Amino acid sequence: MLAGLLTTFRHELVSAVLVSAFLGVIAMPFKRIIKAYTEVVGKLDAVHTELTAQRTNCLDTLQRQGDKQVDLLGKSVDVLSEIRTDMKITLEHLRDKA
Repeated sequence: MLAGLLTTFRHELVSAVLVSAFLGVIAMPFKRIIKAYTEVVGKLDAVHTELTAQRTNCLDTLQRQGDKQVDLLGKSVDVLSEIRTDMKITLEHLRDKA
């Protein structure tokens, strides 16, 4: 029974196998393209995550350093103010001597 069906529909069976193989060969590049695309998207997401983490760390560091710089600038202004006062006293003393 099965042998009779195979001989009867032999051409249809061969053509179905050939068409399936042909469609598989045509679909193969598309599958590779889709796979490569998903890999690239995954890598891009990883780069985005890393850059976001680096930016956050950088902003935190700048914030901490900014607070320190403000304190140091305040101290520098105080020292310069004392120097100005000392220079004023020195100039007044030199004028009195002249």
